[in-house]
Amino acid sequence: MKTENTCPKCNGVVLYMGFSKIECGTDGCSNFRQLRVSTQLQIESVVGDLENDLLLDSRCLDDSGVSIQDKDINEMTEKDIQNIIDNTECLHSLMGGIMGVFDINGYEYAIGTDNQADLEVKECIKRNLWTFNSSFLEQHIQALTSKQIDALRGDSCESCNEVIFALIDDFDDFVDDTVNHDGRANFLSMYDGEEKQIGKFFLYRT
Repeated sequence: MKTENTCPKCNGVVLYMGFSKIECGTDGCSNFRQLRVSTQLQIESVVGDLENDLLLDSRCLDDSGVSIQDKDINEMTEKDIQNIIDNTECLHSLMGGIMGVFDINGYEYAIGTDNQADLEVKECIKRNLWTFNSSFLEQHIQALTSKQIDALRGDSCESCNEVIFALIDDFDDFVDDTVNHDGRANFLSMYDGEEKQIGKFFLYRT
């Protein structure tokens, strides 16, 4: 609660506000000036934040002045997606840490170039080898049959992942074969398994 007291610098009436600085009511007192400067700095800080928000909003407009976030994703252009990447916060990354996930009209999409999507799906496959069908693994592991792979895997789940990776004859060939069978979206889109291309970018709803 505010209480009246005497300013130690001018003996004028001041108000103490908890643990804050002394607020002197005497114009010309250094305590009064300090408060005024402090208040002005606070105002400038708020104005600066508002200007930054307005600048960010302006950067998120398309060439016709429409907010990108108000557009249907099917109407977006490559430039719109680039603006989203450059001017909105990346929520998080996918498992491989290569593709970022961004909010588009309230939905989360992983966004990346063709090369980034290839690298991301390769890392995702590498980390999930233990989930693959043994008959498919057998085609890329000459040393073991599908039954032996099942016996090796047992109930160990992901703990056997590194062993399976070491046994695969050619991992790049394995990845190519996997993507040819199932597509990248099967691993990168947890929502609907769909891949959407907009210009040079590939989007996966997560």
